[in-house]
Amino acid sequence: MLAIVVTNTCRRDHITLVLVDLHRLPVRYRIEYKIALITFKALTTQQPQYLSELIRYYEAPRQLRSRGVNILQTNATAQDFTKRAFCHASPTVWNSLPQSVISDVTVTTGTFKHRLKSAMYTRAFLQRHAIPTLAILHTPIVNDLTCF
Repeated sequence: MLAIVVTNTCRRDHITLVLVDLHRLPVRYRIEYKIALITFKALTTQQPQYLSELIRYYEAPRQLRSRGVNILQTNATAQDFTKRAFCHASPTVWNSLPQSVISDVTVTTGTFKHRLKSAMYTRAFLQRHAIPTLAILHTPIVNDLTCF
């Protein structure tokens, strides 16, 4: 709702274009962003300790091509509500990120945030929705009083 007020668009307009214009992620992707950021901080700084104890890197039992990849160990769960727990959600979100984001965990938090936001933005808007050309996105907003 705030995005509609800030951009002065109609209530009936689709919110996706407004979010793209404001460089805001939809709620689902903001939640995944926060989970991935907390996971990164737990892996790199071991803080907070109670969260860093819940996640572990995947250790292959034999030599595989994925041995040097920074993926996390996932635990199988039978119930849907347990998938929302951090120990299950964190590896799921982390392993779904592109390798360009998770390959180097020695980067600063700022660099990781930039890479993560770019990957989430691409996943949220450029892969799932047909985005109009940039010329349409950058047209000036005209006050249209017929919307109210």
